[in-house]
Amino acid sequence: MIKLVMGGARSGKSEFAEDIYKGLDDVTYIATAKAIDKEFEERIAIHKARRNTQWKTVEAYKDFACIAMKTKYYFLDDVTNMLTNILFDYLEDRDIRDEDAAVVEELVLKELETLFKRLREKDADIIIVSSELGAGLVPEAKLSRLFRDIHGKINQYIARIADEVYYVIASIGVKIK
Repeated sequence: MIKLVMGGARSGKSEFAEDIYKGLDDVTYIATAKAIDKEFEERIAIHKARRNTQWKTVEAYKDFACIAMKTKYYFLDDVTNMLTNILFDYLEDRDIRDEDAAVVEELVLKELETLFKRLREKDADIIIVSSELGAGLVPEAKLSRLFRDIHGKINQYIARIADEVYYVIASIGVKIK
């Protein structure tokens, strides 16, 4: 089973999603964030402290084919950080071009498809956390606009194949599929 939990920044989506697996110890947590500064390190520490200590943690935003599939339940937090990391790996130190959007989208989708295939083979479940970026203003910067567009397409892909989709507002989750 695939469950997608979406919401805006600081909506409580990760906590809501973690509560779905509350009481389960057989969980692999796929952490996609990179600690890029002190403030982000503190955010990661808060997430770690809140998690069930029995959960296994894998820090990965790509190379999902290499993740050891040893548990029944998986938790990917989150797609936004995954996309960010893959995008900047791809761009290295150059500005984004229009054609980069399709390439980066494909890179992320291939990683997710690999993960989903492996989950199906194992008959495992996953919860995926992702931000909703399309409800606000159109960003002024080209990089931000393309990022939002790529992210929206990835969310659509996951939502289409997900068995359940939740939208979280102010830590209240509403099932929309």
